[in-house]
Parts: sequence; C-alpha cells; structure tokens
Amino acid sequence: MDRLSGIETIEPLPHTHVVPDLSGLTDDERSRAGAAAVLADDDPELAFERLVPDLLHDKTLLAAMAHLEHAGADLSTFTVSAALLGSLYPINAFMPPVPEVVPGRVALTGLRARLVRHQELLRGTTVALARSAAWGETVVLFGDGMRAAYPACSNRMHHDVDLLAPDLSVAADLARLLRRDLGGHLVRGRLMRVRGWWLGVLGFVLRTADGYEVHVDLVAGGWPPVRGFPPTPATWVMRGARHVVIDGQDVRIPSPEGSLLLLTDRTIRKDPFRPNWFPDAMALLSDPDGLDWEEITERAANLHLAAALRRLLRMTELRAGRALVPAAIWTALPETTLDRKLYARIDAGADAVLTGRRPGWPELRPDGKHALKRLRQLWLVRDVIRPLGPRWGWAAQGRAKIDGRVFRRQLRFVVNHHRDPRSARILRLLRRGYGSLCELREHGAPPGVGLCSHQFPDRRTWAHLDADAKRVLAPFVALLPRSPDEVIRWTNKWGNRRHHCQNLTYHYSGRSSRPRRNDLPTGSSTSVSLLHVAGIASCRGT
Repeated sequence: MDRLSGIETIEPLPHTHVVPDLSGLTDDERSRAGAAAVLADDDPELAFERLVPDLLHDKTLLAAMAHLEHAGADLSTFTVSAALLGSLYPINAFMPPVPEVVPGRVALTGLRARLVRHQELLRGTTVALARSAAWGETVVLFGDGMRAAYPACSNRMHHDVDLLAPDLSVAADLARLLRRDLGGHLVRGRLMRVRGWWLGVLGFVLRTADGYEVHVDLVAGGWPPVRGFPPTPATWVMRGARHVVIDGQDVRIPSPEGSLLLLTDRTIRKDPFRPNWFPDAMALLSDPDGLDWEEITERAANLHLAAALRRLLRMTELRAGRALVPAAIWTALPETTLDRKLYARIDAGADAVLTGRRPGWPELRPDGKHALKRLRQLWLVRDVIRPLGPRWGWAAQGRAKIDGRVFRRQLRFVVNHHRDPRSARILRLLRRGYGSLCELREHGAPPGVGLCSHQFPDRRTWAHLDADAKRVLAPFVALLPRSPDEVIRWTNKWGNRRHHCQNLTYHYSGRSSRPRRNDLPTGSSTSVSLLHVAGIASCRGT
C-alpha cells in the first residue's frame, strides 16, 4: 500500500530478468528480446505495468519505452494505469499529472512527454547556472554530464541536478543566483567544519508555472560525514575534470576514471545493491577511448575503495551478462573471504539481487537479507571506519550524531513543554558546535513556517560562533525565507514536508585551524579556494 495515495501498487512480474533487458541504453539483441517478451504476453499492458516501478527506480523507464517502440508497439495506444503512476515517486512529485486518454489509463506518449519535459528543465537549469559569473570551476556530476559525454545515455533519466563546487564561497554565490534569478528555495543543508575545512551539501527546489519541480543538489568541496562515513573530499575530482558541451555551453565533468570511482564511493555511502548504478557503470566501462586502469586501481587502493570497486565491477558484469573488465584487473583487486561469501549469495540468486528488490529477497532466505545487511556493516568497518576513522576523527563524527539527537529532542521539548529557560539552556550546552541556521535568524521565522528553532528560549546566536563560522554561515542564513510567500512546501517520497529546522544544520568542532602538515598533499597550493578539503584529499576520494 503506497503511503502517498493509499493505492495498492502492482507487484512486479516473476520473470524480473526482463527489467535489465529493457534497461539497456542501446538497441541491442538483449533489449529487443526484453521488449519482445513484454509484447508476447497475454496482456502486454499489464505485463509492462508490473515492470514500471522497477524501471522508474532504475531510471531507465525512457529507455524501456524506446525499446518497446522499436519492437513495434504503438505508444499512443499503449496505456498504463494512472493510479499506478500516481503512487510512484518521483512521477507523482516532480511533474503534473499525465492526461488520461481513457478513464483511469495514461498513454505512454503522454508519460514520455512529461518525462522528457522534466529532463529539459533539469538541463536548462544546469546551463543557466553555467552561464553565470558565479559558476567558476563547478563540476556537473552525472546527469546531463553523462549524457553529453556518452550519447548512449540519452534515454538515461535523472531526477535532479548534481553539482560540485570547489568550496563554500562558490556554493554561496550559486545559492544566491538560484534564489534571486531562478526562484529557488533552500530546503535542506548540512554544513560542517572538519579540522578547519568546511564541507557542505545544500538542496534547492525550483517550481515552474506549469507544475514541474526541479531539485538542485549542490555539494561544496566534498560530502560531510554521515551515518558513520568519513568526510568525502573532492579536490582530486576537480583536478581531473574534463570539458563537454551541453546546449552550446562548455561545462566540466569528472574524468571517466573519476566518475567510476565516484560511483564506487556512492555504493559505500548509500547502497551497494542499488540497480540504478549499473547503467552508468556500463556506460563508463564501454568508453570507446578506454579507461586508464592503472590510475583507477592505484587511486582505488589509495582511497580505500578497492573492495567496493571490485564489488561494483563484479555486479555490473553480472547485470550486463558479459565481460566488461580486462582479466588482468582482477589480480589488482584481490578478493577477500568476506567478498567470496557475498558472491556465493549473489550467484545463488543473481537475478533476484540484480534485477528486482521485492522478488529478490525471498530467494536469498532464510537468512539472506539479514546476512547481506551484516556483510555491508562489516564492509563499513573494514573498508571505511577502521582505516580512516582514527585519522579523520571518528569520535567527532559520533559526537555530531549525538548532537543532532539532542537538537531534535530540544525541538520536541519546546513543543511539549513550552518555555523552560533552565532546561533549554542545558540542552543547548549538550550540543556543542551543533545548531540550525534558523537559530541565527535576526528577526525570526515568518508566519506560516510553524515551529522554528528561533523560538528556543536559549537558542544559539552569532555570539556563540567564532569569526570563521560567522563568515561561512552568514550567506546561507540570508537565504532562509523571510516572508510567508517564500515558505515552500517541497515534495519528496515521504510526501509534502513543511519547514524543518533539523534539515538546515551546521556543525563544527575545535578551532578554525589549518590541517597538520602531514595531512596536506605534497606540491599543493596554499589557496583555500583550491584546497578546500586538501587535508583529506590524499586519504579518500568522492
């Protein structure tokens, strides 16, 4: 039962191998076989409906519709359930409803037009930002960058604009541009100072007059620590960036080798079994100019990504059904006992893991699902926390997590217990260096926001911050809504959410000082804008 609409979603087909067949980015024998399997079903429309949730999750729905059309399907008469589409994120969030051609049914041509329009809006937002003076050396991550570099990715969907700014000063300029010229609203952000270097992730929502939403994720210098993961710097990505042209505008994207390692890092930070990584990985591994495998393996070893890279390559080959990696590379990426145990489980239910989440887990039982979860936790300890935590302050990361919980409790305290200055002061003292940008408002939140941390009896103010924190945070505090008209309710897969102070946080610990000498890469400049996270760049990449 879907939480947004209360509509019971359709279960996928048992033969989930059709999902990777239809997810191919090129018109090949495998994709034609997948389209033929759908059209040969007793009820092709129902058969395709059962695949739509997984195709949308894997961001290959446009590719699947193209394969059906090449196989002879008339997309103007081929329909799917409007109720189903209304229950699926992000179709029910980022675009207006698709017109029904018959009651309760939507033609694939109408759905494709909506999806293509949303992709055009994402591309237009990227180009508009790239043409501004604030752009600087910003890098486009995946999305339209992959489309420009790899024509086969033209039917590869993406749901937002992912940008990497070299530092928070450039991010602040882009944020002001998004707010002032494009009508964007800051809906979430995490700013964190790690050993004197600021990292940040910001999320903006732009709404068009015709009912579309454009989400922009702006990363500044690197990704802050989250859920036990250490900070992910981005200096080496900036150095290795290459140039492509998007709608006549020159932009920078990561190198193929950098993109592959970025994708590898995502499998550690998010989910090693997410099928929507595989189309990007297959496009990178099929690069006609080839990849510099010596650079990839050497950098993966230095960044402690070798084990994760081997997993990604192995599962991508299983998904593709053919060899994509030179045989000699496997010797440079040794397999551990832990990896072999995982592969034994994957091989026992390869189709389940690689092609569909819901029908996949039962095939791995009785203990498959929980065993894979335990293996992922072991990877985190072995590949991330153990080698990197002591060097980059795993204790500080734990402290930030505790501070966040105390902050949320303080929010609930204000709601449930009204004003109690003494208790509120104790809660504030417990969360050292952690707070919400909303607390720093000069005149408080506008009407319509609801509960805001600016109402804390003993909230943090500018007087509690050092000079460095004041300089960095001030531009982002200025982006918070000042009037009821600027308060936006943004949409995500959990439904409409109002303003939440815990989505706009900052955290810093210790003095604003430069990293130790042995933390800096050799032969580097002393420019803060270029070495925003240089202190951790030599340890691990994005």
